This record gives sequence, structure tokens and C-alpha cells, in this order.
Amino acid sequence: MSQMEGDLQNQGIDIRISGKTYCKEAVLECSYVFTDRCWIRITHSAGSTIKIRLEARHKNISLQDVVQEFRNALIDYQLRVDLEQKMRPMRELIIKKAFFPFGDEK
Repeated sequence: MSQMEGDLQNQGIDIRISGKTYCKEAVLECSYVFTDRCWIRITHSAGSTIKIRLEARHKNISLQDVVQEFRNALIDYQLRVDLEQKMRPMRELIIKKAFFPFGDEK
């Protein structure tokens, strides 16, 4: 199975993604951005697969376009999570130096 695949069913579309590639935080943050256009349901499938169900809130919404935007946004949010984790020690050091410039060097 590919990392993402979509299947049009009735009034909605299912997207299946790898939980090994995308973390829960990135999926939730990305999904939230689309709540103005879609009803969203997130469930776990077999193994580490995450299933995201998108259903249009309005008839004039193209689910195919929403899926493409969702895929790009999901990559963006996963990158944000990865960068936040990578840069956390640096950020904590900057905050420590800014608020406690003469404090303990530990």
C-alpha cells in the first residue's frame, strides 16, 4: 500500500496514510485546517495505517481538490513537527538565556 491513497465513496473520500510516516500531532493539526470545508473522521486501521474520512460540508466543494490540498498540508504539518522536535533544545537554550541571563549555566 502506498503511503497515501484515496477512494471516492458516496459523499466522502477516504485517505489512508502510514502512521510510521505521519505522527498523530501532524494529522490532527492538518485536519483542523480543513474543518471549515469538510467533516473529518480519523480512525486507525490495520497496523500503523491511519484512515482519514473527508466529507464535504457543502455541495460545491470538490473533494478531489481538497484531497490534493490535504496531502500537501499534511507534509507541511509533519515537517513543522519534525523541525520543532529538532530545534527544541536550541529554543529552550535561547529562552533560558533571555530570561535568566545570569543564572546557573547547567
